[in-house]
Amino acid sequence: MSDTVKQSEYTPSAHPDLQLTGILTTALPMSLGTKDAPERYTVPAIFSRRPLPREVVLIEGSATHGRLSAAGFEHVALKVVDRRLEIEHTSLAELKSGLAAQVAAVLHEASELVAEQDDIRMADLQAFTDRETERYALVVAASSEIDFVRPSSS
Repeated sequence: MSDTVKQSEYTPSAHPDLQLTGILTTALPMSLGTKDAPERYTVPAIFSRRPLPREVVLIEGSATHGRLSAAGFEHVALKVVDRRLEIEHTSLAELKSGLAAQVAAVLHEASELVAEQDDIRMADLQAFTDRETERYALVVAASSEIDFVRPSSS
């Protein structure tokens, strides 16, 4: 370790908000727009970035299902698959009529919660680092007061 002591500065995490950039139309049922079109199906939407594992847990969790149920979408389920969100048991019309806004809110809240948790963890780590830096400075100061000089004979 060096004798120099540096104080580092903590800056909050910069998690980009998890969003959906659009629908993967090539994965929609081929029969959409025909008389044989299903009433409900899975709509795959593309994430703006890969979701963090803790975001996935929140997005697929029971609180999300409760929120969607309270908004009248109790039949809908959200499933994360790589960089896609599969919105199951729904339709484009249902997404347009309010489900898309609910899903966007779920993603925003998941991103925000994970970022807040990371900020708390980073602040705790920074506080620990600061304490250790201060402790080390005290040890360095105390050890610098030690002289290994043979006592003079009288």
